Amino acid sequence: MGETKIGGLIPTELRQLLFTPEDMERLAGMGEVRWNESAEQMSTIEAIELLQGCTVGIGSWGTPWPDAELLEGCPELKLWVHVAGTVKRMFGEHLEGRDLIIATCAPAIAESVAEITLAQLIIGLRRTLQNGVDNRSGPTRPPANSHTLFQSTVGVVGASEVGRRVGRNLPPLTRGSCSTIPLSARPRYRRWAPNWSRT
Repeated sequence: MGETKIGGLIPTELRQLLFTPEDMERLAGMGEVRWNESAEQMSTIEAIELLQGCTVGIGSWGTPWPDAELLEGCPELKLWVHVAGTVKRMFGEHLEGRDLIIATCAPAIAESVAEITLAQLIIGLRRTLQNGVDNRSGPTRPPANSHTLFQSTVGVVGASEVGRRVGRNLPPLTRGSCSTIPLSARPRYRRWAPNWSRT
């Protein structure tokens, strides 16, 4: 059995953000690795060419993904690693009869995404950006519609990796009013939404 062939579609700049030199070294030890050596995203046709003979494909934000066209052109692919979050769009009828494992890095990045979500909630509720603009011409009072997270009730729709962490991180900063609703309940959440969040 020959060496595992791995194809990475991630452009150079994004790849440097996602992988440390040690990561790259470990990956190189797993097989023959081919990378997109451009700073630009590849087209699906270019991705198919790079992935010829590969059993492992690596993608991320903005890269081609294993849709029907890519899989038709890459019959040897057995594993797709999405170096980002959700992979929902990658599943569908085009996978029927295809032996392909799809992996996600969602658990690895969920805490970071939950933290920025929390930061954006605070910035948005306090109208920090608007307040900054107003203060450029001199000291002024906070925007009239500014309020704190502690004054708010928050609802998290979707008990994803990120959603669960946001729900876990919120209680110390609120009055304890935080609800996490699974996506299966999404059609019904609208009737409760006005009672959940102040904007």
